Amino acid sequence: MTTQVITPAEAWEEVERLKAWVIFNRQDGKWYADVPAEMFYFGCGDTPLEAVTHMLSRIAEVAKKAEAANV
Repeated sequence: MTTQVITPAEAWEEVERLKAWVIFNRQDGKWYADVPAEMFYFGCGDTPLEAVTHMLSRIAEVAKKAEAANV
C-alpha cells in the first residue's frame, strides 16, 4: 500500500467539495469530520487535518471496494 501526502489546502478543498463539516468535541478532545446525513463520524483525529485525512481515507476505501465489486 502506498501513502499519498495530502496538503492542508487539498484537504480543505475536499471538505468544501463534499459539503463536509469538521468539529471539535470537548468531551474527548478530538476533531471529527463527517458528511451530511450520516449517522456516524467518518473521521476523527487530534487535529482538524488528521480528522479530514481519516475521512478521505475511509471514502477512498469504500470507493476501492465499490470499484472492485463492479469489475
